[in-house]
Amino acid sequence: MWFPVSHQGYETVGPPTTPGSKKLFRHTDDVHSGVIYRSPRRFEVVGWGVGHHGLLLRSHPAPGRGGRVEIWFKPAAAACLATELAGLEITVGRPETARPVVGETRPGETVYEVRSGRRPGWVLAGSTHGREGDENASLPLFDGWGLRPGVRELFRHVGGGQ
Repeated sequence: MWFPVSHQGYETVGPPTTPGSKKLFRHTDDVHSGVIYRSPRRFEVVGWGVGHHGLLLRSHPAPGRGGRVEIWFKPAAAACLATELAGLEITVGRPETARPVVGETRPGETVYEVRSGRRPGWVLAGSTHGREGDENASLPLFDGWGLRPGVRELFRHVGGGQ
């Protein structure tokens, strides 16, 4: 499990994945207590497809806050999520959160809780990844290849189920 925040219960596990990116941290205590990613920016759902297309959230560039941010949940099996999110916080949730909709989770599926202010939501997926890139909105940040120039990895979390 990988998290981009550091506080009591987390340990540094290595250097930044790309120049200019933050260090990644591994959670050492209860997996359900860690924040994977938090941002005050406005995000919107820009794509959801079958299989590995997954669910894609995007925040457009903001003055003084950096470039475009994309968050990709893949593969995304189910979601209960607003289409626009004014700020968000992603944590690993508990299977009970999605159980009324999907029943039991399968091996490799993780419930990610996605909270925007007082509005809770969740995504059932195998993993989630975040990237920030330049302002060229015509080029995807997740294109099936490695990081291109001008794009940095914010976080990655590969679930594996609960």
